[in-house]
Amino acid sequence: MDRARVDYDRLAAAYDARYLVDPLQGIADALLNLVGRTQAKRILEVGCGTGYWIGQLASRAVQAYAADGSQGMLARAASKAGGLLVAARANALPFPNQVFDLVYVVNAIHHFDDPRGFVASAAELLAPIGALSIIGIDPRLIRRWYLYDYFETARENDLRWYPAVGEIVDWMAAAGFTPVEYSIVQTRDSSWTGRAVLLDPFLKKDSNSMLALLTDDQYEAGLQRIKAALGQAENAGREITFRAGLPFLMVTGFRTAAHAC
Repeated sequence: MDRARVDYDRLAAAYDARYLVDPLQGIADALLNLVGRTQAKRILEVGCGTGYWIGQLASRAVQAYAADGSQGMLARAASKAGGLLVAARANALPFPNQVFDLVYVVNAIHHFDDPRGFVASAAELLAPIGALSIIGIDPRLIRRWYLYDYFETARENDLRWYPAVGEIVDWMAAAGFTPVEYSIVQTRDSSWTGRAVLLDPFLKKDSNSMLALLTDDQYEAGLQRIKAALGQAENAGREITFRAGLPFLMVTGFRTAAHAC
């Protein structure tokens, strides 16, 4: 089916604000641990965005590559000097087979034209011993996120575009990865009391793909619902708390010489 596309050139300027609030160190630690565990020398990040993650891993590898389909994002990534940057979409990567020890994706697979096809093609990019790791959220496992409560269709859109973690595990198994491991590497557990929520960088329309996919009218309506809830709480002399609990999941498939395609 056709997949929604976000204009990441438009989001590029504000994208890194999320890391100023929460650097997601658990994800960084998990990736660094995986680089060490696999002794990866050639690594590739697909959907690298502004280069935040490859910037942290590049010094651990002999050759580090990062690919993204957005020129605006790549322009931001270039300033981080996090490896060789390539303009390419995930399902049309310009690399030969069996060259990488580690291929990874962070918070991006839901934007790929064919996520399952990417998993299969990533297996071919790996050396006879290598690993593919996919990190992100599964909206089916999110128990609270105030954005889902106030912005109509936001959760429905996420359910439509994000693959379930079980699907990713199945895709990896079908592509010949064994073993396939799954874990929660970090939970972003945040809360804002009262009007402090208006300072949440994720509340800006151009800060994330979920809100960027809403129409201007849908976004404005959700923002007005939040402000109305704030007004009602203040008029009643009580405080209202807005919460977000986002588990970040890591699915890693290993390719061994015995199971190489």
